[in-house]
Amino acid sequence: MNPNRLDFWLLDSVVLFSYPMSWMVGPNIAEVLNCEGHRASDDEVADSFARLFAQGLIEAELPCANWGNGERVRLKSRAEVLDALAQRSNRPMECTSYDLTSDGGRAWESIARPDWGRFVEEEREDDAIMFRAASEEQADKYLAYQRDCWIQTHGAVERTRLRPWDATYWKELPEGFEVRVRATNRTDIVANPHRSEFFSYGPWWYTRPT
Repeated sequence: MNPNRLDFWLLDSVVLFSYPMSWMVGPNIAEVLNCEGHRASDDEVADSFARLFAQGLIEAELPCANWGNGERVRLKSRAEVLDALAQRSNRPMECTSYDLTSDGGRAWESIARPDWGRFVEEEREDDAIMFRAASEEQADKYLAYQRDCWIQTHGAVERTRLRPWDATYWKELPEGFEVRVRATNRTDIVANPHRSEFFSYGPWWYTRPT
């Protein structure tokens, strides 16, 4: 596999949130991450991780009981990378995780060329669903797409303008819109004409190299 493609694959895997480094090796990558695997050897993955750390494109979070609050470091050697890849656990807090730095985000953007105007962030609570997008129109489109998955329980749809908007943990946009609806999941899923706009065989808001 072309190392540059593998570098991109590792960056792309953590665009929205971090993952344990050890989940990037092994025979069940596609199943664990629900995506197409990289088809690279463990040695190639280790080399790619070492290169990305050396270039300042990714950062590691050491194991911590409260995942997301561990010590953040840049692994400085291939040996440290191999140690992280050997941490086998289904519990993320027991593994060294990684995510993008600001430079890593820009490197990913240079290849993926994302259309942030189409990106939608979804968050669910026990009795509510929130959609955030760069425009109110896009948030409403996603709201329409999701209407076959839930039933509004009470109250009006709440709308909030966000200035600025943290679209991801590394990407800030000057403005965003949040749509919040009180709802519960439905069991009688119905056909939805908006579905093809948001979900197909791949991301709808950026491109992956072939």
